[in-house]
Amino acid sequence: MKSKEVPMTLDEYMNLAQPFGYKVEYWDGKAVYTPRECDINTRLMLTPLAVTTPYCLQKSRCRQ
Repeated sequence: MKSKEVPMTLDEYMNLAQPFGYKVEYWDGKAVYTPRECDINTRLMLTPLAVTTPYCLQKSRCRQ
């Protein structure tokens, strides 16, 4: 991905919050946002919910 440049003063740059997944540098009166080149693996544990419905439902085949 390409970097994004945002014009700002050095004081504004010093007060910026560090955005997750980006490297932020200050060059020639601009904040330069560069996406980091690392992957993040996550896992979301879901639990089934009880559902009351007048329709006929079938259990899905999910891989584990």
